[in-house]
Amino acid sequence: MLMFASLLAAIAGAAVFVGIDDSDDASLDTEADDLEEETPVTSDIPGDDSTDTPEPPDVSEPNVIIGSGDYDILSGTPGQDIITGGGGDDQINGYAGDDTLSGGEGADILHGADGDDALSGGADNDILHGEHGDDSLTGGDGNDTLFGHGDNDHLSGDDGSDSLVGGFGDDTLLGGAGDDALHGGYEDDQLDGGAGADTLLGGAGDDLVVGNTSPADPDVDYLNGGGGDDTLIGGKGDILTGGADADTFMLDGTAEAPITVMDFDQAEDNLVLLYPNQADTPDVEIRPIASDPDMIEVIVDGEALAIVHGGASLEVSDITLIAQTATG
Repeated sequence: MLMFASLLAAIAGAAVFVGIDDSDDASLDTEADDLEEETPVTSDIPGDDSTDTPEPPDVSEPNVIIGSGDYDILSGTPGQDIITGGGGDDQINGYAGDDTLSGGEGADILHGADGDDALSGGADNDILHGEHGDDSLTGGDGNDTLFGHGDNDHLSGDDGSDSLVGGFGDDTLLGGAGDDALHGGYEDDQLDGGAGADTLLGGAGDDLVVGNTSPADPDVDYLNGGGGDDTLIGGKGDILTGGADADTFMLDGTAEAPITVMDFDQAEDNLVLLYPNQADTPDVEIRPIASDPDMIEVIVDGEALAIVHGGASLEVSDITLIAQTATG
């Protein structure tokens, strides 16, 4: 199996610090208007006669909310919240602050709202909305639907057949197991379908779209870069469409079934062959397909590796060979 981690751009984490002004500049206007002198009123309520100002609450401690085993509607505060739904089909809204929301069992709906939030759906079929901030969404078990919305989000479907939509920002979408549908949305996104028969659409921006790169995965993935200068990595049997602009099609040289490139444009697109660096440099040749003069086959070491639509004038010298680190 080829290791493609070296091709993935690093996602830099950003820490956000909220400062609290604890200066003594604030003051109260204690000057009263002229009032007629009245007889003072005294109180017999017992207690401490001290006039010391009470200490403000420690805002660094998160607000913890735990739901019941039934259907709950749980809402956070303007600060940092940790909210767990528990059993039942829950609705959870974190509101402002950097919140941690967990649906638990049941078909839950989670809204992160403002702040950099961490949302986990848990068991069953959940719907997660990151909304504003750099959010992390994990679907868990079940067929989940994840929306990143604004900013730079990390979406992971985990098990089940999940739907992931990045939205705005430079998002990372990981389908995990199951037959997943991933849509990057706007900006420069990274999509990896994982195991299963996945459909991946980069959308606008310069996207990295990764299909079936595991020899143990028998399923076919459909990759579409959309607009922008995209990089598509296809494995065994995958079908790749670059879309508009200048795209790079990277072919897993160990694929056991031909990869299909649907819209190669030799004027602006690139074709790259990835092979294990322990192996000898592969023998590559190009064969025309008699039934369609616009199509060619890329033959590697005597086996058909790819079928390329639009590659009629492609030559072997136009294909870039890159040796990749092999893993077990």
